[in-house]
Amino acid sequence: MHFASVAPRRRLFALGTASAIAISAATAAPALAQDAEASAEEEVAAETAESEIIVSGFRAALSSAQSIKRNADTFVDVITAEDIGALPDRSVAEALQRVPGVNIGRFEKPSDPDRFSVEGTGVIVRGLPFVRSELNGRDIFSATGGTVLSFNDVSPELLGRVEVFKNLTADMIEGGIAGTVNLVTRKPLDRPGFHISGTVEANYGDFAEEWSPGFSVTGSTTWETDAGTLGFQLGYAKSELVSRTDASQITDPCYRAATLDGPCIRVRPVGSGGFSGGTNFDASNFPPAGTVVVPKGAGVRTTDLERDREAVSAVLQYESPDRDFLFTFEWLRSETSFFTKEFAALAQVNDDALFPVPAAGSTWEFDDNGIFQRGILSQRIGDAYANPFGRGGIPFETLRFERDTRAITEDFSIDIDWSITDRFRVNFEAQRIQSDLRQDSIIGAMNSWANIAIDNTGRTPQVQFLAPPGAPSDYFSSGENTYFWFLLDSLARNEGQLDSLRFD
Repeated sequence: MHFASVAPRRRLFALGTASAIAISAATAAPALAQDAEASAEEEVAAETAESEIIVSGFRAALSSAQSIKRNADTFVDVITAEDIGALPDRSVAEALQRVPGVNIGRFEKPSDPDRFSVEGTGVIVRGLPFVRSELNGRDIFSATGGTVLSFNDVSPELLGRVEVFKNLTADMIEGGIAGTVNLVTRKPLDRPGFHISGTVEANYGDFAEEWSPGFSVTGSTTWETDAGTLGFQLGYAKSELVSRTDASQITDPCYRAATLDGPCIRVRPVGSGGFSGGTNFDASNFPPAGTVVVPKGAGVRTTDLERDREAVSAVLQYESPDRDFLFTFEWLRSETSFFTKEFAALAQVNDDALFPVPAAGSTWEFDDNGIFQRGILSQRIGDAYANPFGRGGIPFETLRFERDTRAITEDFSIDIDWSITDRFRVNFEAQRIQSDLRQDSIIGAMNSWANIAIDNTGRTPQVQFLAPPGAPSDYFSSGENTYFWFLLDSLARNEGQLDSLRFD
């Protein structure tokens, strides 16, 4: 435009030049805009790549557990493999005690509180023991006489996570009155690539004075091909445990008159066959005033346990390139053996006709609440169940108990998940469970009489069985004051098998 004041010929040239420049500028403008947009996208992508955070390991496991709990249709808690590996739990049952609202048994059986178990046993959800067990969402059980899995027979190293459902939804199989525990195993496609991990541990029993080793190894790999992704995983875990438990117990403490010249005072009397007679008291007058609390006897026991557990798992998976088809084959085998050996000395005081009195020349000590603290329990000559050898003492039995248990649980399963279209999905599952249990046990007992010295002032009752006054020095060892009581054996052979198909 600055050429407008010159001669017309030059003006035409100037206009032509200006037009050419304008056309050139108009043609280059889109290219400059495209370059600017591309640069902006690259900068955003670079910033995104720089600010992207990949969560893995423990935090990823924690996030996964939180996501499962957040998206669930009912109350559910999850323990991941990282949680299990970070804690010194030797079985799935012990790992489950970390879940809020879940407790585990500390006795061999709920009906046998005399035998303490070093490892946790049954699972209790919110105070109820009726728990359903599943493996990858399918049934699993042990042939122990029930319908659930023996969780202390499962190696925690082979699991990916444990899910605890505290309520039932419509799509869940019934049977878990207290809740459902679902054991989810590791899968190779959960972590693409080659991975191998292992654990080594050792446990020392201070009473048994013996080391118990344990180790596990798990390896997985995946192969990427044009036909899809193939994954394979193999795991093995072995754990040993040697333990010894020493226990002392006070037997049947009951209310008695302060004069100690009569039997136990109960709401209903107890005979050798259980409760007998009518009700003597109610809530308004029990316990009677002026009474004291005295045990009828005591006992001691020593229990040795040897446990050996082996578990093997293999998983094969295939996933199509578009991820619409997933095939999973899994095999899991767990074998556990227990050997229990026990020695015990227990007072036999089932009948209220037997009531102890202070041994000759001794007195009993009580606290301010009238509860027995220290003393020697005996029985007068001529009383019910008195010593037939003409001396005082309370009847007691010496027990020898042995039990050998071997349990095997094996699971084969196939799972096919196929998304044919966005609105049509097919799922097929097939499973076979085989569980076997062999248990041989024997128990024998001898019977004699003894005075029982109890000191209950410490954390653990101190119990001694003493020969009655006037007894010879070989009273317990000679055999002349002991007689055979009983001998019982038990042989159990349990087999369980389940074949199941599911199609959705």
